[in-house]
Amino acid sequence: MPEQPPAVLYTKDLQFVLDAEAQHLGTKPRHGLALSGGGIRSASFAAGVMQALVLGNVLKSIDYISTVSGGGYIGSSLTWWLKQGLPNGEPAGTEPHNFPFGARDQGPNTTAQNAILDYVRFHGNYLSPSRQLNAISLAAGVIRIATVSLTVYFSCITLVMFVVFGVVGAPFANPEAHDRQLFYRFATIPGAILVLFFVLSLLYSIYTLVYQLLQFSKPARPWPSRRYKGRATWQGYFGWILLSAVAFALLGLLPAIDYFSATVDRARWLTAPAILICGLVVLLWRGRTEPAETVVSTTGTRQLVGCSLILYSLVMSSFTASQYLHRMAYDMKFFCLLAGLVFVALVLGSLVNVNYLGIHRMYRDRLMELFLPNKESVTSNTWGLATNADGMTIETMCQPPHMRPYHLVNTNVVLVDSIKNKYKGRGGDSFILSPLFCGSEATGWCCSKAFMKKNDPGMTLATAMAISGAAANPNTGVAGAGFARNRLVATLMSLLNLRLGHWTPHPDPKKSWRLPPNFIFPGITSGVLVGRLSENSRVVDLTDGGHFDNLGLYELIRRRLPVIIVCDGSADPSAQCTDLAIAIERVKIDFRTNVRFESEEFDLSRLQPGSVENLHPFDKRPLAKCGFAVGTITYEDNAKGTLLYIKATLTPGLTHDIYGYQNLHPAYPHETTTDQNFDETQFEAYRELGYHLAWQLLEANDGRRGHPDGKWLPCPDLPLSP
Repeated sequence: MPEQPPAVLYTKDLQFVLDAEAQHLGTKPRHGLALSGGGIRSASFAAGVMQALVLGNVLKSIDYISTVSGGGYIGSSLTWWLKQGLPNGEPAGTEPHNFPFGARDQGPNTTAQNAILDYVRFHGNYLSPSRQLNAISLAAGVIRIATVSLTVYFSCITLVMFVVFGVVGAPFANPEAHDRQLFYRFATIPGAILVLFFVLSLLYSIYTLVYQLLQFSKPARPWPSRRYKGRATWQGYFGWILLSAVAFALLGLLPAIDYFSATVDRARWLTAPAILICGLVVLLWRGRTEPAETVVSTTGTRQLVGCSLILYSLVMSSFTASQYLHRMAYDMKFFCLLAGLVFVALVLGSLVNVNYLGIHRMYRDRLMELFLPNKESVTSNTWGLATNADGMTIETMCQPPHMRPYHLVNTNVVLVDSIKNKYKGRGGDSFILSPLFCGSEATGWCCSKAFMKKNDPGMTLATAMAISGAAANPNTGVAGAGFARNRLVATLMSLLNLRLGHWTPHPDPKKSWRLPPNFIFPGITSGVLVGRLSENSRVVDLTDGGHFDNLGLYELIRRRLPVIIVCDGSADPSAQCTDLAIAIERVKIDFRTNVRFESEEFDLSRLQPGSVENLHPFDKRPLAKCGFAVGTITYEDNAKGTLLYIKATLTPGLTHDIYGYQNLHPAYPHETTTDQNFDETQFEAYRELGYHLAWQLLEANDGRRGHPDGKWLPCPDLPLSP
């Protein structure tokens, strides 16, 4: 058994992390396997790829498995079964006789491994796995989550409105004119701010004149540098003043709208619902005759306006409620309502763990029940609760005798408010969850044995798997770009608690927050409001690894491996290899590492549909020459490596069931990732495709026996047939 790495709770030294991993593996790592994101589609595809790698005796030589999102489903399942052993009690492994996901040429239930594969195959509709946990209960859970979240935030905003407008509106000379006087008082505030803006603008011109005169009178003094610093400071002040004017103008509209709506019978209580309906219509409506290019160019603006109206309706409803409290007599009813608001806002808002209440937990539990099930569920091939995996922490994984493949679960730490443009522009940084360390370059790395131990049992494998697939989340998008990056959209999603991400203590124990994440902190301070999602926040937001790198390639390049296999099962109907391009660009900038596909025999053009002539007399679908490409990695010190890139595409020589499925489903093999309810046929179509394309790679590798550079992969000769 290799010597255990030193017990260090936190480090900013990447080399220390890499040395600890190498020490854990016992040898210098050489081979890595990356499984891309793409939901259950990529999980099915990756299962077939791994089956081929096992039959070709390649998987047992893999040192790292780096997974993202859907690739993390099947990758975490492999890690889980290597830890647990096969359902029949025998140890699991990465060879054909003990691989947890069986062999392609064996029928159902012929081996303990195929029982695991059958369980996944027949329960691919993991979001609605039983009669009790169906689509209706899923919808009810989402509505419940949004209702609780809105109630808490409504109570908080109402209390703030009650205090703010009570201070501004009192004392009134004439209580009968409450609404009109409140409107007039608030209307003067933005006007006063604009007057201040005008006065300061004149003063700024005088300020520049004074500096100009000083420069002429005393040219030896450093006036230019002082004037330069002053310009930057004044620009910031003017920005805050203008923002304050807009904010008070929007607040001033509240009493104005309430004042004018009060002239119509019962209209006061209908104002907020009317604004909400307008917001929903603007957000969701789309003209049937609107050209596609117009939709692309205007949808963003329309959705921003819709989100703004919906947010304003919530504020308007809170204002109406606060004014209702002001009009009440100070009797028992008043104090009961006020106490209820305080209880919901302060007690529930500050004590309820939003990670356990949100959509993330439902998503995590359903994934766990499919990919990390109890042995009894697999043996009976019936869905059941995954009680064994529920509390199994990630530091217990990849232990002897199965220390390899060492699992890197890729996530993204949201850093949209970072002071470093590198993280702010990308929207985050690569954040790994692994058996030894959890963290990122931006935050540093915490020993997994100490990570999340203050207010949780720790980071479990199930939670890590779900975080890596948390695609829908405020302030995020694919590779850091997306509509949810907009502040208004992110605020609305935060208010509704519509987030698959996970609030996690900062890896540095000195910075981490001791209390569980709640609606107020970080719900309001980092979610609803802005400016707190940075590498120095006490609580960080972890989301889908695809928000940074959807292939899992980035962390393997960081580890300078000589051979990397990438399994790309992402949705790419136009065959642009966008995820690969993003990963190549980022490793070039961050690690000074270049990846080139320069071999004419195995370049990326071979992956393009239509790159080979389809000789079938009746079937004229466009086919690619092959399902893989080979690239060269040039590290910063000019050391060379090989990138073997397997891409979901249709090629000649596949089995009839693959072509038959594509006849019925033209979008295959790039069906939308929103489809997360796979049936047996759909699962098999992607698994079989992954197997055949990986086998094509192994056959090409086997054909390089006499090549001067040797084989790409150090494996024995292949069996006679796949």
